[in-house]
Amino acid sequence: MSEGTSPVQEPAALRCTDPAGEPPDPVADRREMACALRDGVRLRTLLLLPHGPGPWPALLTRHPYDVAREEHEGTLDVGRLVAAGYPVALQDVRGRFGSEGDFDPCAQEVAFGADAVAWLAALPECDGTVGMWGASYASDTQFSALLGGAPALRAIAPALTPAMSALDGFRFRGGVPEIGSTLAWTHYAIAPDMIARIGSAHDREAGRKRWEATERALASLDAFRAGTPRSGPDVEAIVGWGLDRLREPLGSARHREGKIVDRIDAVDVPVFLIGGWFDVFLGPTLELHRRLVRRAKETGGPVPRLLVGPWTHDNSRAGRPVWTSDRARPPTVSTAGTSPRSTFGGSTPPSAGARRRCRRCAFS
Repeated sequence: MSEGTSPVQEPAALRCTDPAGEPPDPVADRREMACALRDGVRLRTLLLLPHGPGPWPALLTRHPYDVAREEHEGTLDVGRLVAAGYPVALQDVRGRFGSEGDFDPCAQEVAFGADAVAWLAALPECDGTVGMWGASYASDTQFSALLGGAPALRAIAPALTPAMSALDGFRFRGGVPEIGSTLAWTHYAIAPDMIARIGSAHDREAGRKRWEATERALASLDAFRAGTPRSGPDVEAIVGWGLDRLREPLGSARHREGKIVDRIDAVDVPVFLIGGWFDVFLGPTLELHRRLVRRAKETGGPVPRLLVGPWTHDNSRAGRPVWTSDRARPPTVSTAGTSPRSTFGGSTPPSAGARRRCRRCAFS
């Protein structure tokens, strides 16, 4: 075991062959590790190791939605990746869930994504090469790592990607601000954990009340009336961040922070793009593929691959195979607009009423 690691204990049933003769758990060792960034901030990383001798090429996913759920509820069947001989690293980005620091969406992922790749490549269990995968925000982190300079990153598989959609699909569409998507993502997917991280009980309660005020404005549709919403003391900090971005001009450099939109030249590795015919980011995904194909023709570099399936933004894992170690319980299948946990990236809002009203999609 590497220095600074500790085993993550699993039920005994997951560590041995069951009486019915099912295959054993493909994960030989589970470790919860701390990935130290250049400024000393530590990111929670769950490392799943395969059986047999290493080192191996490693796979990494990074997102702000609690990676503790990724092994059994993620887009990919992580057990199959490990069974194929890949160490798999699941990482909370800076300022989210088990990771230290403050969360600065998108902009932070360039430097710290590159740090994460370098850290994983340097582990003794890794042979120095890393691939990345992930959907939505976890696709953005792949391109951001390339922008940050990550020579160990050899291939990426971004799915349902908002990598270009700050300008077309997430913050704006056709130049018009996307108030609904910005509010839904910041309020449902991001704000709950940010409120839970507040140290002062008084300030945490104030944050909860601001969350409830935003929830009422969404439920009554007041949030979408002309001239609203406004950032300020009456909304959660992250919601204010999103609303401030919507007031930036379309050409503002802030919309390009951490985004690949103007830096296709930085993509010099094989790319497997995955899109959904009903995904809000289908247009940007297809445009990104066109640009990558054009670059490959101009440079002789790797030609990107594209798969588009019958998915919306939040149900791409419907029908996902469940590894045998997880068969004791029914698989969790995400369908469009069913619950905050499936639709909004894993954060259950601090109000039960949100479970009934969150059919507005959250993106990124």
